[in-house]
Amino acid sequence: MAPPAERLPSPRFRHLLEGAYEAAIHAVQPGVVLRGVLPDPPRAGRVILLALGKAADAMALEAERHYRNAGVTVQGVVVTPEGHAARDPGALPRLTGTHPTPSEASRTAGEALLEAAGRAEPGDLVLFLVSGGGSALAVAPDGVTLEALTELHEALLRSGAAIDEMNLVRRQLDRLKGGGLAAAAAPARVVTLALSDVVGDDPLAIASGPTVPHPHTPADALAILDRHGLDLPEIRARLQARTAAPVTTPPSASENDVHVIATNRHALEAAQRFFEAAGVEARILADDVTGDAREAGRAAARDVQPWLDARRDDPQAPSIAFLTGGETTVTVRGSGRGGRNSTYALAFALALPGAAPVHALIADSDGIDGSGGHAGAFVEPDLFEHVDRATALARDADDDSYAVFEAAGALYRPGPTGTNVNDLRFVLLPGPSLAGDP
Repeated sequence: MAPPAERLPSPRFRHLLEGAYEAAIHAVQPGVVLRGVLPDPPRAGRVILLALGKAADAMALEAERHYRNAGVTVQGVVVTPEGHAARDPGALPRLTGTHPTPSEASRTAGEALLEAAGRAEPGDLVLFLVSGGGSALAVAPDGVTLEALTELHEALLRSGAAIDEMNLVRRQLDRLKGGGLAAAAAPARVVTLALSDVVGDDPLAIASGPTVPHPHTPADALAILDRHGLDLPEIRARLQARTAAPVTTPPSASENDVHVIATNRHALEAAQRFFEAAGVEARILADDVTGDAREAGRAAARDVQPWLDARRDDPQAPSIAFLTGGETTVTVRGSGRGGRNSTYALAFALALPGAAPVHALIADSDGIDGSGGHAGAFVEPDLFEHVDRATALARDADDDSYAVFEAAGALYRPGPTGTNVNDLRFVLLPGPSLAGDP
């Protein structure tokens, strides 16, 4: 058997992984994906621009510039996460909501969106620009208190429920979601342009579908609460009351067009092109990885193992990168800091053989992963030289993946990216071809 290839310094590969991440993010920036797809203004009516989500500010600014250059004045409102200040003195009014759970600011934002849509008249165009995070950033509680709705959000997040399950329940208790915004704008024309942060890219799941009518019932929502053992008396009482109430048909827009303009696949393809330009073969394995973050991380390590085995016999094997996307979940067990990406990264690292020549970046495309202000983390061969495995396992049991990667200097902190298309995972097995890179 040939000796293993020399392990090269980690910063070299961090630079490459960061470059792939930046290329992926650039490809799904609002200023890129909105070009050529913004609808023409109506001949006689107004343009009412409503933007919601983690990319709302950037999406709205691009649309405002487009219509301003065409001599069209727009009205409306933009709802962004806290800390996202407007970057244009001529921008529409900005409201902030909170994420991942709603607050009084979120309710104010939700009511503002409904009020602005309700001002639409026949002949107007309501342009809705939506991205991930909107389910919490703007709410309009329907028959429940804000406190109960916030408790629901928190309970669903801690339960490990999938995003489609969470959105289904939230749609039953919120006047904004599940087509509520489009109903408020009726009978004006509504056009929705969405950045997808959900696996499968279903528009109904993006921010719980404010302009997309839904087929589900209160009984479906109750079944999800039962499945995850959630005892929320006020929420259950409201859903049971709605189950017994007669079904009503909400008003509809004269035209309701919904288009998903950027997805996780678009970002992965841009990263693939970046790696290939750097002389690294890159394979997109999946853009729909879901389920428990720890299990997904361990599965990724198992997928890499045959390639590691082959490289022990062939140290001259070329560099290769494996790319995946999607969105996992974490059932919270402890009190530490982290997020689904750093949790996935730690599970991946723990499942690899000791000091395996694997370099990876696991990060959220919006730049924020759970608590701690990081997007995710790097996995490198020397990780457990900084934190021993026993300590890492204990940290993992306390949901404190943050502490492990912080001790190793391996947290990734790009800051808010202005877009959001789910998680990005790049696993690099470097070969001799990268030895001369700067």
